[in-house]
Amino acid sequence: MTQNEPEARPDAVAAEKMWREISARLYKLQRGWRLRGRKELWAEKVVFDSFSAVKQIFGWMTDLQG
Repeated sequence: MTQNEPEARPDAVAAEKMWREISARLYKLQRGWRLRGRKELWAEKVVFDSFSAVKQIFGWMTDLQG
């Protein structure tokens, strides 16, 4: 999916199949993790990871309440 030439990239059906195979191997907790930038500073990681964790906890709480 990251090939420079569009012809070398998978079509939508193949990409979805690849995504389902990858996501099936992840723990539920990992699926909620945010994507990180390659050049993120440690302070940004702390702030953004903390915000992401709080957001995920509140999401679980609202799921439990129905």
